[in-house]
Amino acid sequence: MKNFIYLIIITAFIGLFLKFYFKSEVYTEKKDLKIDINEEVVDSIFYDDLNSSKSFTEYLGYNYNKLELIFDISPFDNIDSKYYAYGNLYFKRYFEFIAAKDLLCEINNNLFNNPIMNRYVMLPLVNSLGNNKSINILFENYIPLAQKMYGTNNMLDLKQTKEPDELFSDSFSIDAPYCNNSNKDCLDDSDCNNGETCIYKEFYEIYNPSFYEYHASSYLKKSIENFTQFLYKSNNENRILSSAVKLSLLFSKSNNIIQLENTFSKYLDLNILIQTLNNFDNETTLVSMLDIEIIDLIVDLEKNNIIKKNDVLNLVSNIKNSELNKLYLLQRELNNLDEVKELPSYSCNEIEDIMFAPEIMLALSEINFRNNNFTISENIMYDFWSNCSTGMYPRLDWIYNNYPNQLLRSFRLSMWHGSLIPQMNKFFRQQYIDELYIDDKFENL
Repeated sequence: MKNFIYLIIITAFIGLFLKFYFKSEVYTEKKDLKIDINEEVVDSIFYDDLNSSKSFTEYLGYNYNKLELIFDISPFDNIDSKYYAYGNLYFKRYFEFIAAKDLLCEINNNLFNNPIMNRYVMLPLVNSLGNNKSINILFENYIPLAQKMYGTNNMLDLKQTKEPDELFSDSFSIDAPYCNNSNKDCLDDSDCNNGETCIYKEFYEIYNPSFYEYHASSYLKKSIENFTQFLYKSNNENRILSSAVKLSLLFSKSNNIIQLENTFSKYLDLNILIQTLNNFDNETTLVSMLDIEIIDLIVDLEKNNIIKKNDVLNLVSNIKNSELNKLYLLQRELNNLDEVKELPSYSCNEIEDIMFAPEIMLALSEINFRNNNFTISENIMYDFWSNCSTGMYPRLDWIYNNYPNQLLRSFRLSMWHGSLIPQMNKFFRQQYIDELYIDDKFENL
């Protein structure tokens, strides 16, 4: 028995020695995730896999940074599979980075310039933006224009040729002096408790939202290139439909209306889109998960006068699913199109579809946010992430159309809600910071 115990101890020491002596580098860990990729594998990762039940962090289709690393080191069976994989990946990343840009705009504006609520005495943190030209442009031009585009997934500038500086730094005078470590205003240190000091001036690093816009623009362009190449050769009906819908959306977001119209007329028409929305039987998962993009595309087609007004007026009655109907009406409102009927209501007890619900709640929250109903907006987000969901992790039976995008949008719409701030921050760190595959573009956000 004694010898057996000695053997276990010796084996453990040898194991620990080998573990630390031959310590795995990050590259080796990443190399272990190399997989053989074809079009079926791409569909499985992005679509079929999301219908399975497992730990949330195991869904590769929700972690695009990890997927990008895997795709970059993995062999593809042919060039068309590679076009298809990267077209889908960069499509997802485009919307993710637009949401990151919007979130950072809202954070910056509330911290340093014009907070939407007066819950904290120290905000805004500065009383003057100073003489830094870049900072003035950010707050006087860039952010107000960006805020007008919240919820429409559009960018500001597609012409940036090099990566912008990620941050601006400067010393600023405080607008409303406050006691460090407490939500209390002050005139001098005597107004503070327990040895706190009164803060009059501080050095701040202000992160630049156009950093995320630049990368969103890059992903948009690369997704267009890959989907365009894939559509030249593909003969798979479902993948042509999926890729054409996404490519059309990307042309719309980049304001390339000629290519939007050409792609729509070549591969799609309104009847195909409506039939896809109304077909809940005998669909592949790839096609069944197109509905949210189709709603977005139909709204953009109307906005750009590619579909006729009469067709638009008939759409509401033609969309059979009540939740898709609600989402369509909400998206029209977000894009400032004429209302065709009264806006719908929506709450936890009305949820029927586990994929449509996150997007509908976000749209409702966005509309209230835009109409300065900030408390209603954040309460809608609280309902979704708490009352409509269970547990400390994102609810496992939601199917997110684009989880990173929806998480970042939710954070922006609820970041004043004290109960949600820790939860949103936890989800953000799980997605971008705490795992082996840290996304270095999100470390500072």
